[in-house]
Amino acid sequence: MESNQMPPFLISLLLLGAAVTDEQPKREFLFEYETLLLPTPAAHMRVWLPLPQSDEVQQIADMQIQSDLPYSLHRDPEFGNLYLRAEKAGGVDDTIRIIVRFKVTRSVRKPDSVQDTTGMAAALQPDRLVPVAGIFKDIIRREKLRADSMRAVYDFILQEMVYGKPRAKDSTDAYFNRLPEKIKDSITRDMVVDLYLKARETRSEFIFGNGNAEYACKIGVGNCTDFHSYFLSLSRTLGVPGRFHIGFLLPETEPASGSLDGYHCWADFYQPGVGWVPVDISEADKFPHKADYYFGTLDNDRVRFTSGRDILLDGYSGGPVNFFIYPVMEHEGRPVQAFMTRFRFMPVEPPVVEK
Repeated sequence: MESNQMPPFLISLLLLGAAVTDEQPKREFLFEYETLLLPTPAAHMRVWLPLPQSDEVQQIADMQIQSDLPYSLHRDPEFGNLYLRAEKAGGVDDTIRIIVRFKVTRSVRKPDSVQDTTGMAAALQPDRLVPVAGIFKDIIRREKLRADSMRAVYDFILQEMVYGKPRAKDSTDAYFNRLPEKIKDSITRDMVVDLYLKARETRSEFIFGNGNAEYACKIGVGNCTDFHSYFLSLSRTLGVPGRFHIGFLLPETEPASGSLDGYHCWADFYQPGVGWVPVDISEADKFPHKADYYFGTLDNDRVRFTSGRDILLDGYSGGPVNFFIYPVMEHEGRPVQAFMTRFRFMPVEPPVVEK
């Protein structure tokens, strides 16, 4: 199968953004996003893959795309996220491989690292699973939350939410074992698993891992998408612009290379006179001693791929994408998940000096 690769200098033109110019500590690493598209008799297959871009706190360089299929690069119309689109007619007989490799230089992010005020109106609008007003207005009134005290909103989410993705009621599920028997009010950890199983059966979105703010509010258990969706619903209801970001989180120290199981996400809100203030509430929940740090600071052990929710992808018939970090795929216009992924990071090799 013919391999297609775009020259790095052309990709670099698309990746250009604000350079990492601050004096915050930096981390450099190589990242590899590998996708395997599985064989299918479908008459037509399409796939969309997210690509990272440079911004005020990360520099993306030396990107190489190795693909068994011809591809094109696009941006979504609302958030400007960069992505790859590839397609094939006539079925897929063999596994198709697409590998994206690039270098990341990431800085620690502080509240004043990002001053850009474009998209402020959108950052106040609801998303499909991140509504405003309603139950969130009631919470704000009851808890006396205020727009000029977003730390109180952050602390409220920490108080109300527990990190977990339990899928079974037995000792084989580490998340189930870590959860208290009673989560909040009348919610138990058994009920969380029951909701998960029911949602899988009925294809309901009332489940952890979807970034469903109402689920997070009512159930109180979830992953980073749920923590930050709940925060954004409260923030926007207060009239404070808030944004959603997603990418990958690396180990803080050793090992210098390895594989990652999945994505990580975070949020930020706009404070006049300061800029966009970052928060990582799910990490603060997992590491309570860093709760102060993760209000207003993001470490440099991460890479951002995309921002926003309900993302429109060129040619995709499945409608807006809830959040975009894994491949989006369709067979004959029908959304499917006939792929495998692997995410790896490794150190940047020092240049060879010839003697």
